[in-house]
Amino acid sequence: GISNLKGIEYFTSLTTLDASNNKLTSVNLTKNTKLTSINVSDNALKGTLNLSRCTGMVAILCSNNKLTKIAMPNIKYLKKLDYINASHNNFVSQANRSSIITTDCSSCEYEFSTTP
Repeated sequence: GISNLKGIEYFTSLTTLDASNNKLTSVNLTKNTKLTSINVSDNALKGTLNLSRCTGMVAILCSNNKLTKIAMPNIKYLKKLDYINASHNNFVSQANRSSIITTDCSSCEYEFSTTP
């Protein structure tokens, strides 16, 4: 599997990214503002998954990593967001979604669990 996505920032028109089942420890998607679907599940991602500039997100799959937070755009940009699977990560609190996802998305289907 791949261990980095160096150069992904040059694909500014990218709408779908499937980098699941690899050895990624970080990913910088701040220039990939047209993303609508992302799957980075089953990697070794740590810290914050920053999707704050991805304003057209429909689906986010980031399960089975070591993430502590997901940074999302303002709620007004999340009207199409349909699904988030962030299970099996290292979130501080699964009871308090606001500490995990930094915006409100009450109409979304969430899957959260903490890694033992």
